[in-house]
Amino acid sequence: MIGGKYIEQCWQALESGSMKKYARMLGVTNAVLMFGIPFLTLIIGRVLNPSNFAFLVIFGFFCGVLELPFCCNFATCCIKLQELFAPIESRMWLKACFYLVVATILITCQVHVAGGPAGWTFGILTAINAVLYALAVFYPDSKEESAGEIGGEGVSRNEVRSHDIEYGSSPPPPPPKEMSPVDPNAAGADLQSAVGSAVLNHVKENPKLIQEALKAAGRI
Repeated sequence: MIGGKYIEQCWQALESGSMKKYARMLGVTNAVLMFGIPFLTLIIGRVLNPSNFAFLVIFGFFCGVLELPFCCNFATCCIKLQELFAPIESRMWLKACFYLVVATILITCQVHVAGGPAGWTFGILTAINAVLYALAVFYPDSKEESAGEIGGEGVSRNEVRSHDIEYGSSPPPPPPKEMSPVDPNAAGADLQSAVGSAVLNHVKENPKLIQEALKAAGRI
């Protein structure tokens, strides 16, 4: 059956942990369309409801800020934004809550204000986006999860990410060198030799000191 095959494919995608990928693809699509369609309606002469126009532009901008930086790794600004939003990216439930709030606002606006099909469409799409991110929480990608636990040379990804946020992408400072234990006998010998050499140098510079010392010894 076609329906059973489709359900089986969906279940395989769920078990493979691909929900995050699908959620991001839908999030990028929502961001581009939500931000672009209101201005497109201005060009073609079909003006949206003011509340719909404002909500779609604002939510499209924030969705783009959350999703687009993680789709490009070649721009410096995107890398900085990735470091900034790393705590949110590692917590899919925050994104699920964000899209759920966006969907609630858009659908509520359509219920109380006749806003047209655009608001309903994006309200439903953002609700689906929230569901996909919620599924990504309960069915994470096993490969990404294992890579997040252990990075290169036993360093966890969270430690690397926190270091990158604090110090940038430069390598961490080297650990302080451990002081080797000091041998007290060797230290005493070094001190005696240093004192002896200092006394000899002082005597060489003042030869009369020997004569005065001999005279004092003769008197005793």
